[in-house]
Amino acid sequence: MTRPVHLCRNLLLAGAGALMPVACAPTMPQKINEVRNYNAIFLCDGNKVMTVAFTPFAAVLESDGISANLTQQAAADGFLYMGGRQSLRAHGHEATWTDGNGAAHQCRERTER
Repeated sequence: MTRPVHLCRNLLLAGAGALMPVACAPTMPQKINEVRNYNAIFLCDGNKVMTVAFTPFAAVLESDGISANLTQQAAADGFLYMGGRQSLRAHGHEATWTDGNGAAHQCRERTER
């Protein structure tokens, strides 16, 4: 019996290179079975502090005594939450928060506790 690695090499050598990605595709990642809540503190330009309580598919953003309920949106990279004329777009620990007045603030998550 031919091992999968040899099968992939044989397909390539036989001129069936177009079939190789399908025949040699890695296994699919496992389904995420656990979603957890997460609280974050962001330090933004102008010395603004923003706290965000993330729950599955939603977040509550608070800053300067104002609270906004945000709903998770599809994002090509990182994450995006929108609601109440506010949005929070982030990748890694860097974020852009657009407040209710349309002003964009550059923020960074405070990772030390």
